[in-house]
Amino acid sequence: MGRRTLETYPLTITLGLLVAASNSGCFAPNQMGGDTASETNGNNGGGQSGTEEGSSGGDPPTSSAATGATAETTGMTAGGAETESGDPPGPDETSTSEDNTTSVDPSETGDRRGMCGDGSVDPGEDCDEGELNGQGSVCTELCTVNECGDGLLADDESCDEGEGNGTGDGDCAPDCSRLVETKTIQLNVLVSTNFAGNMGGDDAAQTLDQGCQDSGLPGYRAMFADGVARRASQTPNTGDGQIDWVLQPWTRYVNNLGGVVWTTDDVALLGVDDGAAVALDAPIDTTGAFGVGSVVTGMTQGWVAHPAGSMCNGNSSTSPGNFRPAADASATVNGGYLADNAGAVNCMVALKYYCVEQ
Repeated sequence: MGRRTLETYPLTITLGLLVAASNSGCFAPNQMGGDTASETNGNNGGGQSGTEEGSSGGDPPTSSAATGATAETTGMTAGGAETESGDPPGPDETSTSEDNTTSVDPSETGDRRGMCGDGSVDPGEDCDEGELNGQGSVCTELCTVNECGDGLLADDESCDEGEGNGTGDGDCAPDCSRLVETKTIQLNVLVSTNFAGNMGGDDAAQTLDQGCQDSGLPGYRAMFADGVARRASQTPNTGDGQIDWVLQPWTRYVNNLGGVVWTTDDVALLGVDDGAAVALDAPIDTTGAFGVGSVVTGMTQGWVAHPAGSMCNGNSSTSPGNFRPAADASATVNGGYLADNAGAVNCMVALKYYCVEQ
């Protein structure tokens, strides 16, 4: 190959040789004198003579002085042209330095935690409905399944106050189905609205509802069941199969003096706890003036309707020869407020009944 000229050999090499020679104070056998090289370089601006001197000894020296000069003028020839090796090195794309902060797609590593809200159920998530999370869906903003008591409202909940759920007035019910309300239950207040055995037959419940209205209790309905048009329970103390029933779940029922008679749970019955009859917290009748056999409910002590034949011929007869079960309004135990075994009353006798605020 032909000899390289200064246009293809970096000026930095020539400068490095000069600095090295000057510092060492020695004359290398393959170099011209320092003055000659400098003079040649200055006169020719990168011409032939300078090249001969720089290349006459083979490979350029690698002294520290030459290296220093190179760092300042990397990639430039005497004429200002970029050399073959002058391009600055690019970033090391294969670097695995611990200082590398480039984010990594969790899906590439199999760890998708922290992806809650992307609409995909990932490891560590119970659910993920994307933008619907925490917006009333069954999935919370933390990608956990919404449950009553977590303080987050879901579509199937009417309320959720977390640890504030309870049975006090205005509390969110323990099953998040509704706010607990306070309602009054009391006897019809006018004697003139009492009924004997003939209460309209199949319309007996509606007849007594109207009696509550006529007694000055607007918005009240009768706590009376015939098992057909109105039913409280098919099975004793369970509240199953209810029809047109007047009690509500998760409601505080108070008497006319404000005393809490009972707070229902998800079973809309008074004095029932987990399928068993228990004592009321307070009597419905606060006067105690009416006693045994003063109230008609149409039900047994377990909230099941009496057979029609035992209720004054299906609530349609006032015959003095027929009797119907009655209850004690001041009773609190053993379901005596629904029926009293000693309280059968002649069908010709007018009885009171319970009216419940709706």
